[in-house]
Amino acid sequence: MFSDEVFYLGGSLTNQNVVFLLCWAHFYGSYPLAIRLAAGCGKNQMRNIFSLCQSLGSVQVLVATLSLGILSQADELIVNGDFETGALTPWQVDDSADFGVIETVINDGTGVGFSGPDGVSGLAPCGGGFSAIMRQLAGGQGTQQLYQQVTIPNAIDSATLTWTDQIRNHNKPGAGGGLCALFGPSGFVDPDQEIRVYVANSSGTVLRTLFSTDPTDPVLLKGCESRAANLFDFRGQTVRIVFEQQNGICFQNLQVDDVSLDIELTLAPPNRNPTVSNVADQTLFGSTVLGPIEFTIEDGQTAPSLLKVVATSDNPSVVLNQNILLGGGGAKRNLFITGISGFGTSATIAIQVIDESGGIGQTRFSVTSFSGHSIVIDNLDSQFSSIGDWRESGTVDEYLGSSVFASTGGSQAAFTPTSIDAGRYKIFAWWANKLNSGRSVLRSPSVVYRVSHSGQSDIVSINQAGESGRWIELGTFDFDGRGGENVIVEVPLNGASQSVSADGIAFVAVSGGGGFRDIVVDNHDEGFLSIGSWTESGSTDEFMDSSLATFSSTDSAVWSPKLSAAGSYQVFVWVTRAIRDGRQISRAESVKYVLLHGGMMSQVVLDQNASLSGTWAPLGSYFFNGEGGESVTLLASGAGFGTGSASADAARFLLQSESTVPDIVVDNLDSGFSVIGNWSESGALDEYNGSSVFIRTQMIAPCGPFLKGMLEPIRCSFGIALV
Repeated sequence: MFSDEVFYLGGSLTNQNVVFLLCWAHFYGSYPLAIRLAAGCGKNQMRNIFSLCQSLGSVQVLVATLSLGILSQADELIVNGDFETGALTPWQVDDSADFGVIETVINDGTGVGFSGPDGVSGLAPCGGGFSAIMRQLAGGQGTQQLYQQVTIPNAIDSATLTWTDQIRNHNKPGAGGGLCALFGPSGFVDPDQEIRVYVANSSGTVLRTLFSTDPTDPVLLKGCESRAANLFDFRGQTVRIVFEQQNGICFQNLQVDDVSLDIELTLAPPNRNPTVSNVADQTLFGSTVLGPIEFTIEDGQTAPSLLKVVATSDNPSVVLNQNILLGGGGAKRNLFITGISGFGTSATIAIQVIDESGGIGQTRFSVTSFSGHSIVIDNLDSQFSSIGDWRESGTVDEYLGSSVFASTGGSQAAFTPTSIDAGRYKIFAWWANKLNSGRSVLRSPSVVYRVSHSGQSDIVSINQAGESGRWIELGTFDFDGRGGENVIVEVPLNGASQSVSADGIAFVAVSGGGGFRDIVVDNHDEGFLSIGSWTESGSTDEFMDSSLATFSSTDSAVWSPKLSAAGSYQVFVWVTRAIRDGRQISRAESVKYVLLHGGMMSQVVLDQNASLSGTWAPLGSYFFNGEGGESVTLLASGAGFGTGSASADAARFLLQSESTVPDIVVDNLDSGFSVIGNWSESGALDEYNGSSVFIRTQMIAPCGPFLKGMLEPIRCSFGIALV
């Protein structure tokens, strides 16, 4: 009667019972959830519950204490179609007599029967204990109607009207006496004597005749006959189901019983969004290419080959959208990412799977890039050593295709850099536990990573039973570069039944000296100094989880890097603006940065309110001699409660090329500069070194420097020369 996704609990469908209905939509592939509404099973109740389930997305719905007494007259679209209430209500009766008596009455099988010369008294109902009878008495003439108005839902699969009737017709000369008997063998046949069943609109206009007798029909005293008609074409309409008897001068009777308008509803499942498997966060050291990253897609209603896959980056400074290359086919897909850049910066990659109906499934993962100085030691490298029973693993999520494992308590694996420069490093570890079958090896939940650095030893406890096959950060540590500094992986003494994986360790420099081409001074580092009323910012896009902020225009902050190589450096600062609720902090629009470099001073004005937050903002390229005393100073002159706060987080110095000879720059403030004419101070905000001059008429100003071997000064216009 009903599909296996619909269950009834707690009683039969009667007027007295309270039904607990649990409607549970299980969608298998593209098969719809069909609720078939058969006669005698509470059709209107089921239709109402159908609508409820549909409105709630056909998820688990419990309809409790649903009293069928409230809906006792609504078992289907036709109410009291079997007349078993013992009354005609809610059927409408219209007996319009032109002469005599015509009547439509309830029949209980005892007293009322067919009228006429051979009338039948105590006529048995066609079904059950009651029926309706339309009859003609005492030569009555006119039209009788018995009808009920219903609304057929639009969202149906079928609508079938069924009924049972019994017809007694005397419409023939000599048939049973009365007026008809007066006309003899060749006499009159009344053209107005007819029985019809039809569908009408709410105004009574006939839309379709479903059944009718003919005036020339012979004398009939038939038994009960069942008939049916398809009303599917009337879905979405309000119509009348009409039983009509047109009476002439001859006796005519009609019994009507078991009228049912049975509809079948099909609930097509709501479109289920496709799914995409999770992808672990990724960390890169020095490399600019990542992949292949494998993932799977699935949709129970759409073939994988018809699903559209799109991948995007939220941070183009790290990953450009055009550098995300999608591959694979069917349910198994992959992607490559090229041209990855940044230091300590991240991009969130969103993979979206879109089906033909527009449903979207999505997963996200982060790509963190450390493009600067890093040391990566694999278990195959000479800088790796072990003590104990370490063996090749055979797992499939290894770094560079190999890893080792041990289960003997006290076994150790050491990752010792041949040399490491003094500075601050982030330490990352890689371990493997996935087998080719998809199962995971039982790893220890309490693996000890012992980090030896700057004459001390710190222990980090890691649960290797969790995620694997990617770089996991152990923390940030200061190294003095004096030797003997390393990371040791230890098997717990009490973990003999659980193995430990040793695969790779990465040392990523975040600040320091000797040999670093990419140097970062963070607000927590030794090379940072804040002056004034700076406070912790609380932003969510900070470099290394901390930054400062101030509203005081007299505050300043200084970043002093330890540079061992002279050369041209790109200088960046990290600006934060995001806060936890997704809003953006209002930052000052004219924050000054003063750079002391190579014996010179330069000034840059940065609009922190327009900067892309949570990434590096460029200040330009400058020559640094690496002899000390070089710095970047933030002057919070534009900060205020009306103009926004200033942010101080980290400064980055990226070596582009080594050189002991700086570019020669002559500024308008230098002794090598002179003017002829009425030049004035400009007041512009984008000046080199905070000053420039201008003139309203074109003139020539001689400028220097007077270098050895140069007899004439270089001539330049508008007061600035670059040599």
